[in-house]
Amino acid sequence: AGLRESILQNAKRPAKRSTRWVLPTLVAAAAAVVVGWTMLWPVNNSMPGWQADSLAAVTKVEYGMSKVDHMSRDFEAIKKMLVADQSPTPDRLPGRVGTMSVLACKRIQIAGRTASIICFEIQPGKEAHLVVMDNTGLSELPPQLQPQFKTSKNWNMASWSDGSQTFLLATTADEAVLKKLFGLV
Repeated sequence: AGLRESILQNAKRPAKRSTRWVLPTLVAAAAAVVVGWTMLWPVNNSMPGWQADSLAAVTKVEYGMSKVDHMSRDFEAIKKMLVADQSPTPDRLPGRVGTMSVLACKRIQIAGRTASIICFEIQPGKEAHLVVMDNTGLSELPPQLQPQFKTSKNWNMASWSDGSQTFLLATTADEAVLKKLFGLV
């Protein structure tokens, strides 16, 4: 007796759900993100400040945390876009660096100065990001016209200076692919 009324009355009340799992789940998810990002973050304390800032900017572009300003497959068009943005463009590039297929560019700030990132396709499915900046007053410059190679986490980098410009070319492609651009493999 009264079963029908009891069922209908309980159906009208919102069900009480346990929320004990919400906070632990959110904490675990946040910890996983922090640990995962720490494992992927390539910047380390042994890098000169300009290089660390450059690699941080490149990493954000690579992982989609920072959008590019312009997209084009035409290197001359990319250079014109950077000039219009009052961003540095490379005067010249060594080896086959300038022959890669260009994808996009972005204006950034490195060590208090305007710099550019030019994104290339170094091999199918892999990008290389070239940071270009004026090196006037910059400390710990790489040598003139001789690339220095470094690896940090899953990133391979080449840095060099050419007159008043300094460059960092960073990629997650193999080091041999990077060195091949400079005719060293």
